[in-house]
Amino acid sequence: MRCRILIFCLLVVGGYAAGAGTTILFPPHLSSTDFVRQWRGAPGFPAEWPPKVQGEQAYAEGYLAAVVDLTQGSKWCSPARMEPGERDDRVITTVEKSPTNSNAAKALVDAYVARFPCQ
Repeated sequence: MRCRILIFCLLVVGGYAAGAGTTILFPPHLSSTDFVRQWRGAPGFPAEWPPKVQGEQAYAEGYLAAVVDLTQGSKWCSPARMEPGERDDRVITTVEKSPTNSNAAKALVDAYVARFPCQ
């Protein structure tokens, strides 16, 4: 019974992806430039963005959350009186100003470590 449900779900998701006409897979390597572009989204309010832009921004948000979850407390420490959104925005601005187009995870971790070292 579980196998039938799994096959049904895969067919529905596969059919939806094929019908949507967009690729739902993301590259294994995300450059810092692509990360910033996806994070910033597009001009206009998020409700007006096309589904591809909304998906890319959601991917960038999840990407950042994974980097923070894996490294906070061990490689860098968050300031006690700073909101996570403000902290993340400072780091993303640092990555955005960086002249290199390196791996996004490495660029983010390097920026967190430089801005918020553990005391």
